[in-house]
Amino acid sequence: MRFFCFGRLVFAISVGVCELFSLSAIAAEPVSYDAPKFIDVERITLRDSVIQAFAHDPSIAQMISQVGIGQALIDEAESAWQPQIGLQSGFGGAKGRLPNEDDNYTDKTYGVTLTQLVYDFGKTRNNILQQKNIKQSYIYALQQTMSDVARKTAKTYLLIKRYGALRGAAEAGVRSLRTVERIARVCASSGLSSSSDYLQAQSRIASMQSQVEQFYTQRETAVAQLEVLTGVRTSTYSVPPLGLNEQTMQVAAIDFSAIAAVKKAMVESDAASKVIEKNKAGYLPTIKLEAGRTRYQNKNDPYWDNQIYLNLDVPLYTGGAVSARVAQAVGAKESAEQSINKVKFDVMTNASTAYSNYKGSQSNRVVSIRQVDIAKKARGVYLDEYKLSRRSVNDLITVEQDLYQSHLALLSAEFDGWDAAVDYASAVDGLADVLGIHTAEETESLPGI
Repeated sequence: MRFFCFGRLVFAISVGVCELFSLSAIAAEPVSYDAPKFIDVERITLRDSVIQAFAHDPSIAQMISQVGIGQALIDEAESAWQPQIGLQSGFGGAKGRLPNEDDNYTDKTYGVTLTQLVYDFGKTRNNILQQKNIKQSYIYALQQTMSDVARKTAKTYLLIKRYGALRGAAEAGVRSLRTVERIARVCASSGLSSSSDYLQAQSRIASMQSQVEQFYTQRETAVAQLEVLTGVRTSTYSVPPLGLNEQTMQVAAIDFSAIAAVKKAMVESDAASKVIEKNKAGYLPTIKLEAGRTRYQNKNDPYWDNQIYLNLDVPLYTGGAVSARVAQAVGAKESAEQSINKVKFDVMTNASTAYSNYKGSQSNRVVSIRQVDIAKKARGVYLDEYKLSRRSVNDLITVEQDLYQSHLALLSAEFDGWDAAVDYASAVDGLADVLGIHTAEETESLPGI
């Protein structure tokens, strides 16, 4: 998922979603989970569901706040180059000890100090670069969070469509079996067949009706989950976009440079390099310009004391603290480099698994289509042969069951393909692009980044 313009998504939260659902204040205020409120809409698409989830999920708002903290860390590091101005004052007294002194006297001091860093051989510069890398890692972490939210939302949306389709197939199976049941009842009442055929038809119908209820319950569970994820309640869910199944899957040519998790690991490695340089500079001096103007107020001789000097702080011996910090930073750098390899390995594993599942689902779909065609033809043949008394009612029940099972297999294969497509797009950070969330009107940059 190319989130290099991830601010587009945040813009979609504040503007695009409002246009989709005719709301004026969505995501304008923090979401309260004490008393959840849902937006009622007529229909929702997978794309709209993901955008709504971006606006509704508190983890995204939390990560945006983390990015703001990263900017504050940069500002703090850069402040080391700015003049440091302070006020000082003091008040005290003493008892005279010499013959010409008063028995008691008091002194007051007050003034202003100025300290300006001149040069520290890379300590501050590398600290600033480190904090910039840390902030960038927060941005990539935000992109990862958005990708995870998109995947979770898409998978839940597909569960709703899956169980809805399976329930529809089960209901169609019940209707077909009821037709056979009527035939069996007529035959049993006229003595052309035994009552066992009629009872078996009723048993199959009861079994299939229990599956209808099971699929209904599973769909309602997925609906409830999606409502929590998006804050939207609807009764109609559009067909998933064809772009999911039409995306190019190239496991051998994954662009790792466009994946947020890889970019995050790389900037963390770069940040570790800056820590090494910063800690190595601990062996070198720090040069500061210090100035001050102090007023000494006493009874006998008040005066101003003006000072300006160049301060050179040279660490001659630190008890091994600097070398220990360098060693820690080198270890962190090596660990960060291995993290890059691990993230790439995880991406390749997830993408390969999703691609394999997708190819398998497509093969299963082809086989299932053939099974459905065969079962439909067999049903027609069996019905004709039954009319010629060559088939029993039990044969009609069996072929209806075969047709139902092949239909379930076909639907499962189709939705397994959708799931695998979502998994692949998520693995390579391309889900938002596939869903068409990055559009020309969503190019606002994220405030403060």
